[in-house]
Amino acid sequence: MSLRRGRAVARRIIFQLRRDHRTLGLIFVVPLAVLALLGYLVRLPSSVAIGIETSGSPPEETAAQALESAPGLRVVRLAPGAGEAELQAGGIAGLVKRAPTPSGAAGVIFELTVEGSDPSKSALLLSRVPAALARSLAQLGGGAAPQVSVRYLYGGPQFDPLDYFAPALVPTFAFLFVFLLTSVSFLRERTQGTLERLMASPLSRLELVLGYMGGFGLFAVVQSAVILLFAVFVLRIHYVGNLGIVFLVQAILTVLAVNLGVLLSGFARNEFQAVQFMPMVVFPQALLAGVFWPVNDLPVVLRLVAQALPLTYANEALREVMIRGAGLQSTAVLRDLLVLTAFAGLFLALAAMTLRRRAG
Repeated sequence: MSLRRGRAVARRIIFQLRRDHRTLGLIFVVPLAVLALLGYLVRLPSSVAIGIETSGSPPEETAAQALESAPGLRVVRLAPGAGEAELQAGGIAGLVKRAPTPSGAAGVIFELTVEGSDPSKSALLLSRVPAALARSLAQLGGGAAPQVSVRYLYGGPQFDPLDYFAPALVPTFAFLFVFLLTSVSFLRERTQGTLERLMASPLSRLELVLGYMGGFGLFAVVQSAVILLFAVFVLRIHYVGNLGIVFLVQAILTVLAVNLGVLLSGFARNEFQAVQFMPMVVFPQALLAGVFWPVNDLPVVLRLVAQALPLTYANEALREVMIRGAGLQSTAVLRDLLVLTAFAGLFLALAAMTLRRRAG
């Protein structure tokens, strides 16, 4: 074994990377940017909106004041009867209202309704609200034990954390692996000269991209179906909506990921750079598209960025279907499907427009 020959190989690699400014940027700049974004999001101050219906009676006012003093809660005072609509519209994560006291029973009863689609918000409400209400009821005296009943608008105690995160994790994993598969495979077509030979044929650029989309897309859709079926039948996640709609969202997302992989592979010179695009394209979407932090809780600037990311609409659609039980008649689901289809068409058109430059 010769150390001299080993040093010569290492020196060649170092000089090669020093001249490749794009690779150096992907190695050093992108990870720092993603880490900075993650650090910023983790340290964001957060609060959960809790509504309380109050007519000004002492029990309701005392309960409202107790909730306002509880950490992590942002109290929204509502008129009697207005809470359900606000809860279903997503303006609040939970609702407190006074429940009727059964005949012959003593004391005051409050009902906490948890919206239930976000596990982190539900957990905070269940840990803070009953305790605050119990303190407020104890202050009223009367000798009766305080009573707080809990019900869920969506989800419920049978849903574990994986059930809640599945609508976001399933499309994220499908998007990640499909994008990686397509970008590396299409780059190999270009570096091996296959793409150049096809460009010399009578095929138009759009026909060529459609062909690649069909070939890669078939395997991508099958992979997406395998991920979904594994989550449902092996991990046994709970869901309440139509599984066919879930697969439709997944299929459109995978076609979108194929088109994006074909598009961005033209900006990579080798497979290493294609892989390095992953933290630049996938990780910011995982952080901003509602996988870990609700989009509505992000600062305004990051919320605007999230609304320009395809994964945001896939996550929202699957959450609507799998947790809230929405169908194709839902305006939110239809909007998300249309936006995903528009993204897929946009990436397809851009890929066809830039194909000539890639073949060279």
